[in-house]
Amino acid sequence: MNLDNRNDLLAETIYRILPVATRLNEAGVSLRFINYNLDKNFDDLTTPKQVQSALRMVQPAGTTRIGTVLKHKIVKPILTKARAGTLQSPVLVVIITDGEVLPEPPKSSEGITR
Repeated sequence: MNLDNRNDLLAETIYRILPVATRLNEAGVSLRFINYNLDKNFDDLTTPKQVQSALRMVQPAGTTRIGTVLKHKIVKPILTKARAGTLQSPVLVVIITDGEVLPEPPKSSEGITR
């Protein structure tokens, strides 16, 4: 699969999820990327144009450490908000990957929901 096609498929998948997600939460969606650390402002996206703008900034590359990144970039911030009483709505996490998951140490995602 060539890189251009993978990017198009990623974008198309997000565009298809967007209307459902914004029905569940009018504030919109947040995008986080495994190998991109400047995605903290990709929040409250409600239109395909906003998603497209975010996607233009990211070039998929590198290994796929789903367990580690899911824990640190997604689950921990959500649990922090929930424990502080500032989580404003239920959270639906959708993981989309274009690559093979990198084997990680067994403890990398242990206790992910604790």
